[in-house]
Amino acid sequence: MSLDVLIRRKLGLLLAVAAGLAVLNLAVYLMAVSRLDHYARDTRRQVESNRRELKTLEDKERTLTLLVHRVDNDRKVMDELARQVFRTRPQRFVELQTGLKSLIDAHQLQLDNYSYGYEFIPSPDKKEGWSHRYIRVRMTLPLTGPYQEIKAFIRALQESPLFFTVDALSLSSSPQSAGTIRVNVAVSTYFVATPEDFPPKEAKS
Repeated sequence: MSLDVLIRRKLGLLLAVAAGLAVLNLAVYLMAVSRLDHYARDTRRQVESNRRELKTLEDKERTLTLLVHRVDNDRKVMDELARQVFRTRPQRFVELQTGLKSLIDAHQLQLDNYSYGYEFIPSPDKKEGWSHRYIRVRMTLPLTGPYQEIKAFIRALQESPLFFTVDALSLSSSPQSAGTIRVNVAVSTYFVATPEDFPPKEAKS
């Protein structure tokens, strides 16, 4: 066998092997690229998902921060109201009665016997976490007088520093004289509760 024939055979074999290796390398390369591309897409999706989740958490954190500030401000307001406005019954009750009578007299209204009731806020089963407990006193004031004076009295009562809230009104014509009406004014106010205000059983708990 001549040298040329041997070289051609060897060269053909080498070329075939090289071509096979090239095809194999190309297949491996394409497989690796495909996997890398798939991994890159998954990574991008995960990054976007993490960004959305992070933004949601940041929004929740801002909302909770605002809520904490609001609750803190509300507590400060309630503490200030407790010290300066509501106070306890011994501190404020006489002032409240005197102020209410002055408003009624100033508008030339007649007050019949009034009724009242009270409740504790919060109730005993919900007092956990409250720095103060309050007594809500409800009064029903039967008033008789001219319509304009009753209207002015209600406005003055709402604007007064006595801290009354008007809960309900019921009007009816007064049979006593023309030009006057009778109105039942349901109002509420609050006091800071003290241990002496509670029933003996609850005061000990």
